[in-house]
Amino acid sequence: MKNAAAAINRLPAVNLFLIVSFVVIYAVGAEKDSIFTSLSFSPSLFFDRLAFWRIISYAFLHYDFFHLAANTVFIYIFGNDLEMEIGHRQYFLLFISASAASVLFYSFFNSRSSIPIIGASGAISAIVAGYIYYFAAQKIRYFRLDPFVHHFSKIFILLFVAIWFVIQYIDSIMAFTDKTDTGWLIHIGGFMYGLLFSAIFSRKY
Repeated sequence: MKNAAAAINRLPAVNLFLIVSFVVIYAVGAEKDSIFTSLSFSPSLFFDRLAFWRIISYAFLHYDFFHLAANTVFIYIFGNDLEMEIGHRQYFLLFISASAASVLFYSFFNSRSSIPIIGASGAISAIVAGYIYYFAAQKIRYFRLDPFVHHFSKIFILLFVAIWFVIQYIDSIMAFTDKTDTGWLIHIGGFMYGLLFSAIFSRKY
C-alpha cells in the first residue's frame, strides 16, 4: 500500500483523472442532450433554481472534439507540472474552485442569460495563471527544443500562453450560438482567480 501511495504521489494523478473524465464524459454524452441539460450551467437557471452542482459539473462537458482536444492538450501541458509543484489536494481545489469562480464571474455580468455554458476553459485559465506564477522563469518542459530556447524561456512561455488565449478567444466566438457559450469573461475570471489562488496558497509565503 505504501508503494502504491508513493507511486501516486510521483504522478499528476488528479490531472490524469480530469483528462480521463473529460474524454469519457464526451464519449458517453456527446450525442445525449439530457446530459447537457442536466449538467450545463446557465446564469438564469442557477439564480432561479439554485442548482449549485452546475457551477462544477459544466466544466466536465465539451461541445465538440476541437473543444475537448484543445482543453485536454493545454491542461496536460500546464497542469502536470503545476500539480507536482503544489500537490494533489491543492491542485484539485484549484480546479474545482476556479470552475465555480470563473462561471460566477461571468454570471455577474450576464445574470439573466439562459445560454448553457460548458467546458473547462475557466479552470484551465486558472491553471495557466498558476503555472505562470510558479514557473515564469522556466520554459514548458514538454517543448524543450534546444539549449537556445533556454535563454528565451520567459518569452517562450508567454508566447505559448498567448497562443492559449487566442485559441480560447476563437473558441468563444465559435461557441457563441443558441446552444452553447463558453464565454470570454469566464477565461478572464479564471485567469485572475488563478493568480489570486496562487498568491494566497503559494509555498513561497
